Order: sequence, then structure tokens, then C-alpha cells
Amino acid sequence: MARHGAWKLCLPLVLAAAGLLAQPLVVKDEDGRPVAGAKVEVLWYGEGGLFSLLTPAHLAGWTDEEGRWPHQVPVGVRGMLLVDHPHFPPLLLPLDKLSDRQLVLRRRSWQGRIAGKPAAGGGRACLVATLALGEETRRLRRCALVDEEGAFALPQLPLPADLRLVVPGFATWQGKLEQWPDEPWQLAPGFSLAGEVRDCNGEPLEGVRLSWQGGEEESWSDGSFLLGLSQLPAELRVSPPVGEATSVTVTGDEQAPLILRLACPPLVRATLLSPAGAFDGVVTAVLTPSPCAEGCSTEAREVRVRQGELRLLLPEAGGYELELLPSGFAPLKFIAEARAGEPVNLGVVPLEVGARVAGSVVDAASGLPLAGATVEAVAVGAQGYLSLRGAARYATVSNGEGQFLLGGLPRARYLVKVTAPQRAAVYRLVSLAEDKAVSLGRMALGEGVVVSGQVADAFERPMEGVELRLRDPACEFPESLAQTTADEQGRFRLPPLAPGRYRLEVWQQDQLLLGQERLLRRAEELALLTTGVELSGTVSENGVLLPGVDLLFSSLVGAWEQRAVLQLRTEKGTLLWNPRAWSARASVGEDGRFRLAGVPPGPVRVSLFRAGVERARPLAVPAARQAEVSLELGGEVLQGRVVASPSAERPWLWLRDATGFLLAGGAVASDGSFVLEGLPAGSATLELSGRSGTLLRVALELPREEELTLVPPGKVPGGLLRLAFLRREEPVRGLEVVFFPEGAQQPSLARMVTGAELTLPELPTGPGVVAWYEPLSGVASRSVQIREGSQELSVSLPVGADLSLHCSAPHCAGSAVEELHLICPEGLDLAPLLSGWRANTRLDEDGRLSLGRVAPGRWRLSLRFGGHSYERTLHVTEGEAAELVFP
Repeated sequence: MARHGAWKLCLPLVLAAAGLLAQPLVVKDEDGRPVAGAKVEVLWYGEGGLFSLLTPAHLAGWTDEEGRWPHQVPVGVRGMLLVDHPHFPPLLLPLDKLSDRQLVLRRRSWQGRIAGKPAAGGGRACLVATLALGEETRRLRRCALVDEEGAFALPQLPLPADLRLVVPGFATWQGKLEQWPDEPWQLAPGFSLAGEVRDCNGEPLEGVRLSWQGGEEESWSDGSFLLGLSQLPAELRVSPPVGEATSVTVTGDEQAPLILRLACPPLVRATLLSPAGAFDGVVTAVLTPSPCAEGCSTEAREVRVRQGELRLLLPEAGGYELELLPSGFAPLKFIAEARAGEPVNLGVVPLEVGARVAGSVVDAASGLPLAGATVEAVAVGAQGYLSLRGAARYATVSNGEGQFLLGGLPRARYLVKVTAPQRAAVYRLVSLAEDKAVSLGRMALGEGVVVSGQVADAFERPMEGVELRLRDPACEFPESLAQTTADEQGRFRLPPLAPGRYRLEVWQQDQLLLGQERLLRRAEELALLTTGVELSGTVSENGVLLPGVDLLFSSLVGAWEQRAVLQLRTEKGTLLWNPRAWSARASVGEDGRFRLAGVPPGPVRVSLFRAGVERARPLAVPAARQAEVSLELGGEVLQGRVVASPSAERPWLWLRDATGFLLAGGAVASDGSFVLEGLPAGSATLELSGRSGTLLRVALELPREEELTLVPPGKVPGGLLRLAFLRREEPVRGLEVVFFPEGAQQPSLARMVTGAELTLPELPTGPGVVAWYEPLSGVASRSVQIREGSQELSVSLPVGADLSLHCSAPHCAGSAVEELHLICPEGLDLAPLLSGWRANTRLDEDGRLSLGRVAPGRWRLSLRFGGHSYERTLHVTEGEAAELVFP
């Protein structure tokens, strides 16, 4: 298993399937003796977006008594291999330079000496350096004893490095070493203090920082320490890894050794047993405070487990949701209540392989097995982004027979990618709903096919600089599988692709111009025409043209006005999940006309923001190359006054029609007055809101002759709904959740589930519908009754089904989809939650379209394309693919 990872198809190295690749990796010293206990890490990187950059694929393990490493090394990828052992300098190799399966650690050391003779033996010299490992870094530490003559030998680390010398009879020296010195090291006279740090049970504490004026030291693995103080008495500050620091005054009259007793740290202990015996390896521990108050954070750390014994220090006493991710085994989840001085003992914990994928990798031409092929699995949907906070990337490498087993996968839906040198990558979407193996069978990797062509707009004008992105058919994975940019003639050429079904998208900056599924069997020359409509027309208010204003067009195809967005900020950039809504701005000229190209056919929201007030209208865009519209933004006027505000803030007003469509919005003036203009007649709901939430809701009819007086009570009475989504009694994260009040067709609230539960606040009392999308179970909904106060809803997620449609009529081939509605049992349209439905979508050349996953149950699907409308009732069965056939 690997924590983080990315992919890349590189071609620098081609090796035979047997021979060198089938041999295990062995670490020896320069005399040919095996080196046991060396940590070997392999990281490989790849192309792609920020998600790939932040998740290098990672394999790690320790050599056994014969110096053997238990993993295969990936072949033909860009990455690094690091061998780290406390008695040798580190060995760092680019993977494409690895030509021998025997790695030799050489004893390059710095022969140092202090000027003067130590008062006694037992001094210590330590070097600490930082080593760059691709995009990541590793902190390396080497220590050696100083003998009675003042000599020591330290394995060399990359310079500059931090040096610390602690020698009896001298003051501790610490500083940065820029080069290897030849002269003896000059130390100032001092007073030595030896001792031990132990907890309340007498157990040694490692890594306790002891600092004083002029120096610091850490306790060693056995809890012992040696300090060189420049003067006495001295104030010694003792800082354990967990817990509060204490101070001790050292006078020199203490008994030697000085025993420092500290409180027992809060910790978790367990004995991990694999099917082969005591587990020895890396465990990633993910800690979340329980209960998780607003603003609480999750912490992930690596723990080295030897002979099955896990010892995990906790940040502080208290409750925790603890998830243990042993390398190659199924995740373990516990609720731990830690108290100071009382370790949480989980006892003997058996490890299971859990959900896994298995298969074999062969060369498509010869049928011979491919060793060293990389197999990587990444959770799809928002779960892929959320996995960055913990154990994200799972990876393994095929063995000498081309076989692989990637275990320890949490139950979810994954994109599995298999790559080998000089061959096109193969992708598979798999659903792991149970703790058992899913066989991918025989994966044949070949040279692939090259797809090229030209992209043009609806008038066949070449489009320069647009980006071509290759996606999985239903766009379940957050990022593209491959991408390229069209040249000045609109021409493009994609990297070699394995034959299969893909979604090909054309993007111009942040706008999706075309999304079309393609079955690619052979090299093809594609002529792509973008779907967007060239929209032009006039804008008027009460019949008078409005020159010089700016309009915002937002597609309602595949999106709502309310949409959850997951944002993960990192040092290298920000990851966004679900920025799928299409929007663009157009300026109205002095003649009152506007023009906007690339508008998706279907429903569009047009809004105008002027004088602090926003007005909006729905617009139906036909599937045509060009369309002329006349936008009338005039209408009724609603004015009134807010009598009192609960705070100094200026509240906002939002006016929605009976379906939940936002008609207008704006801030209340400083004197409490407000005016909303250009409103359509009919039933509407006016909401008054502030920073603290919704303050008032008022139902009204337009037109309204008299002014409206609003007296906010402080906060509108409403309900609070706590949602928990479970799969086999375990919390599921990464769901997009929306809430519909009674009668609304637009959700009033949208959230992303990032923790064990989700709270929806300030819901209007009465009937409502909660709807969601989760990659494994699909789109689903549930009726709820909201009461004042707090209520809870726990949902057990089933396994959904892949939904697709096929129209064999001639007019369907390549047709733009103008409308698509997925009606749930509650009568709401949940099509925007489908991963494969978005603006500017076309059927493929065979009239097919993959839409994503839906939950089991009864659904109604209606759509319009090629000038025809269709409607079907759909009964979805758990785990079975559902295809709708038209006409």
C-alpha cells in the first residue's frame, strides 16, 4: 500500500519480463555482506494536475536479515529510490538509473576529533540533514560515540547539516556544518550531566527535548541523555513530544545519573498480527478528535511497527476516532478515550487483506508477463480529494510473473491505472463494496492508438489554444487522464491511448465547450465541432433598451444555483472539487445588443447586477448554431423597510419564486429601506439574512401595492438536521448533499460531507427532501420532516448501478443533449448530481452516453436531443448496470 501517489507514462527504460526484474532487490555493504534493517523507499511521479503532484505513489519497507526488500521496483517511471540505514550514508538513485538489483551501501564517513581529551568516554556526535526526495523531503539523522581519545566517525550526510557534539567535560556545541573540517574541533570547557528520562511507569521516553541557555539535546532510544552545560547552576527545560514542558534547576550536586520522571503520555498500544505472523512495517494513523468540534483538524502520521508492537502517542488526552492503515491490509477503525497515565490497550488486533484488486499484466503483442508494471488505485469523486488528508494513494508493482495484488483498500469506488514502459496505460473503474478480491483479469498492455484531429467552433472556424482533456466515460475521476492543447490551426494530438471508451472534452479556459463520449479502437483523425450556441439579442427594461450593462450567463444544465464545492488548500496550490457550472459574461453595447459564443443549449440563468441589486431571468437556449433572444428585465417593484436589525451589520434580501429560482437580491440600505425592481408577477418567498444566518422568511404575491415592513425576530425558527452516511456501520465521507424545501425545484442548501457526520442548519420547518451523490452508491434521495430544534438521520448506503443511454435512431448520432431530467420518487430533478451530465454534452457517434451511478429504486428519466423528446421509467437493481434504449 502507498499513502500518496501520482502517475506518469515514461519511456526511459525497457527490461525483459524475466531475469533482472524477477530478482528481489538486495542491499549489501561494500564487503558483500547483507544489510538488515535498511529502510527502502520508492516514490514515482507523473503528469496531471495538482492532485497528481500532491500524491506521489509510494512504496516503503525494511530489508530482512538477508538484505532483501519485500517489494518489486517499478519500471519505466520517473521517480527516486532511497536506502536509509543509521550506519551508512544514504543511497539515492533515480529509478531510470537502477540497473542492478544489488544495491551497495559504502562506508563513507567523516573522521572527526575534538581538540582535547574527554573527561570520560561515552560522548556523542550527531548530524541531521534534509534530503530532497523528488517533491518531498526526508530528515536524516546519524550519530556516533566519541571515544576516550576524542575521536569519532560519522556517516556522511548531504551538507549543509546540523552538527551537535556532547562530550564529557565540555559544553555542548551545536551549529551548521557547511563543509567537512580537517582540524580538531574546539570545544569550550563545561559541566557534564548524564541521566535518563522515564515516564510514570518507569518506561524510557525517547525524543524528549532538553534545552538550556546555549544548547539543547534529545533523549535517546533508551531514555538516556548526556548534556554539556557551560555553567552551573542551569535552568533545564524538559519538553516531551506530548504534554506540557517542565523546568528543572541543575546545581551539579545531583546524583548521577539524573532520573527525570515525567507523566505518562496518552498513547495507544496494540499487537498487530497478519496472516503470516507479527506485522512488521508502516502503519499510517489518522487521528480525529471526538467529538469533532467546528474547526477541529485531522492529523495523519506514520508509525513504524516492529514485531507487531504498535505504540502511538496521542496529541493530548481525550476522545479520538482512530483509523489505522497498515501497509497492504484493510483499514482498522477504533474509538479511543485516552486518559493521562492510562494507555489505551487495543490488545491483539488481527489484520485482514480486506477489499483488494488482483490480476496479471502481460504484453499485448507477445503475451509474455510484464514485471515491474505499476498498479495504482485512487478513489473517485470527492473521496479522491478528501483522501489527501490521510492515506490517499494505493500502489503496488507486478512481480516476475506479471501478477499483482493490491490490498488494504477501503470500500469505495476506484480508478485503477496500470502502466508499463513504452505501452499505453490501461484504466479500469471498479467498485469495492465488500472485503474480498475483485479480479481485473489479464491486463494486456500494448503500444496503444494515437488520436489526433482538429477542433472548430459551430461555424467550423479553427479554435486555437483550446485544451483537449481525456476523461473516463462518466467523468467520475476528478481529473483528466491525459490532455493536450490545440495549435493555431486548432489541431491536436493526444498521447497514445489503450483502446476503450473515453469522454473527450474541449475547454476554453474555465468553460466546457464540448463533452462527447468516444469508443477508440484504432488510430483516428477526429473533426470536433463545439456544441455551444452563438447567442445574440437585446436587453430592455419595461421596453427601453439598456445599453452599457454587463450580463452574467450561468447554465443550469448539470448544475444548480446552490452547489457544494470542496476546496483543499495546500502549499502548492488549491484543489477544487465540483467546479462544473458553466458561466460567462457578456457586455451590452450602446445599441442595446449583446453577443456571446459557446452558450450551452438548455436552461440558462441570466442575471444583471446594478445599483447594488441583482435581477435574474431563466432562459431556454435552443440547440442551434445561432439564436436570437430578447431579454426583458422589467417588471414589478417590491419596496419596504426593515424596522430593526439584530446587529450593526447590513442584512441582505433574497427573493425566490415558487420553484426556488433566485429572482433578485441585494443589501438593505443603511436606513433600513430596500427596493427590488424588475420582478415577475406570481408567488414568491422573501428571505432576510445576515452573518448569523436566515433572519426571516415571508411568503408574498407580486404585484404588491403597499410597502412591506419587516421586523426580524432575531433568527428565523428552523430545524437542524444531523446526517450520518454509513457503509457497513462505518462513516462514509466525500458525498455531495443538497436540501430541497417543500415545493422547491432548486436546492436551498448544499454541503460536502468531509467528516463522520454533516449538520444542515436553519432548515425551514415542514416537509423536505435530502438528496446526495456518492461514487459507489450513486445519486439518491430521502424525504424528511423538519421540526424546530435538532433531529438526526442515519442513511445506510447501498451499492448503486452504472446508468447509460443508447439511441440507435440516425438523428441521435452526435446529437447535443438539450435537456435531461432524472426524477426521483419525491418528484425532484436530480440530474445535476449525475457525474456524467454537464453543459455542452453530446451523444457519441453511436448514440451512447454514460451518465454515472444511481442508487437502487424507481426513477423517471426524460430528455431531449436531436429535436425529439423521450421519457422512460427505470427500475435500478443493486450492483447491476442500467441502460436505457431509445427510441
